[in-house]
Amino acid sequence: MKPLISIGMPVYNEEIFIEASVASILSQDYENFELIISDNASSDKTQQICLELAQKDRRIRYIRSNTNMGALANFCKTFDSATGKYFMFAGGHDLWSSNFINTCLRTLQTFPSSVLAFPATSWINERNQPVIKETPFYDTKGLDVISRYLFVLWGPMNPVYGLIRMDALKKVRMKIQMLGWDLIILTELSFLGQFAYTKEAVWYRRIKNGEESRKQKMQRYKGTLFSKSNLLSGIMLNIRIPFELVRSILKAKINFIDKISVLLIMLVSAPIKYYISTK
Repeated sequence: MKPLISIGMPVYNEEIFIEASVASILSQDYENFELIISDNASSDKTQQICLELAQKDRRIRYIRSNTNMGALANFCKTFDSATGKYFMFAGGHDLWSSNFINTCLRTLQTFPSSVLAFPATSWINERNQPVIKETPFYDTKGLDVISRYLFVLWGPMNPVYGLIRMDALKKVRMKIQMLGWDLIILTELSFLGQFAYTKEAVWYRRIKNGEESRKQKMQRYKGTLFSKSNLLSGIMLNIRIPFELVRSILKAKINFIDKISVLLIMLVSAPIKYYISTK
């Protein structure tokens, strides 16, 4: 039977957490899915662990790159390999509540005008202990396109790890290589439909790098998001974002008045967001 849901798990050197992460997916109360693990040339025991897991469960498909292509390209590789009607990303170090998939699927089936459903977020540390961290959320059911865009522009990027309709994802620029990749994807999805939030399921998001300054985070992004052959994408990381947002808005299939309104909002908001991000 063809899987209804494809789960893309891009990984690199996740030997410590990947077994638990995969276990939380395989123990879901919904079973008709495929788990695509794309190994970005890990140098630890990730490959060995994944091969052993794949032998035990036919729903796992393990693929490996011989060279590190960068994290963003590896994300896209899982999407290119997907066959389901719905798609979702999974972190190789995160955990899911057992009803994650089923709850998000029922939400999308209940609200056909929604293109994405995502659960509550709870932060954990490397020892699976809860971390007190405020996590705002938003639900755009019933909202117009301008309101939906505002929520995406100023909200967290967590919904990119929700369950998304594949026909909608195929209409967005999944393969764009840049910082703010998740913002571009969510922006373009917001023009296609609504986002549905459900508090009944939980994404346990793991903090692996401790408390980081903005400078430390930018350095980490430069070293992990892009391949060595694509270093240009890592130069002046924030500069490209407003230009690509303009492209997303101009290509959106929304009416002219809404398009002009969204464009003006973006142009006014861009310098404010940049200023806030530097603090």
